[in-house]
Amino acid sequence: MELARDLVRVEIARLPTTGMLLGVCPVLRGLFVHGRNVTEMEVRIPQAIRIALEEMGYRDIEVEKLEDEGTDDVSAVLTVRRYKLAFRRLTVVH
Repeated sequence: MELARDLVRVEIARLPTTGMLLGVCPVLRGLFVHGRNVTEMEVRIPQAIRIALEEMGYRDIEVEKLEDEGTDDVSAVLTVRRYKLAFRRLTVVH
């Protein structure tokens, strides 16, 4: 198994109808995280990233929040969190 590394960004927006927060990742399709506040989101996002990568066949997943939150100029996005990933892809032999 080869160790791979990557960076992902999770966009957190406030839903106007409920006031809840919704985090999505453009790279990890299907990653949706909800919460009442950013602190709650920061706990849930790494768990959701691990689950998404496990479903894709990755193992030994490490998720580390980067301190630089970025300053993306997207009006619909409340804030952005970036995460550094390390993981192993299992080799399937047919």
